[in-house]
Amino acid sequence: MMPTLVLFHIRWAWSAMMVGIFSGATLGLGFHRDEFLNGYQSFERRTMRLGHIACFGMGFINLLFAGTVWALNMQPQLASHCFITALVGMPLVCFLSAWHKPFRHLFVVPVAALTVGIVETIMLLDPFSMGPTIALAIPL
Repeated sequence: MMPTLVLFHIRWAWSAMMVGIFSGATLGLGFHRDEFLNGYQSFERRTMRLGHIACFGMGFINLLFAGTVWALNMQPQLASHCFITALVGMPLVCFLSAWHKPFRHLFVVPVAALTVGIVETIMLLDPFSMGPTIALAIPL
């Protein structure tokens, strides 16, 4: 049976990708107009595109984290909270920044959360169990 933490991250990851699809479809309705969101090179349009892509990027990172936790039977609670914070925070800060530019200063929150999550995950890896037998821990 799959651990609750793994299912939690898988569910959030796929949900984020669904948000990415819907936000991309919504944004796509206006992309044919040159002046949409103040033009192609505008800060607003660039950060909206970044927010749309961040949904997928953070979703994939959470899927990788879930796979790592499951394959290596880890329980990194801090990393779990950090990856969810980054998954929600990165697209949210992008969309908020496109709406009101001063929100861009909040990018430090999801970036720091992602950094802490990755560092904790790396630190919890047992360097002595990382040999060729690691492939046996991954269910097919």
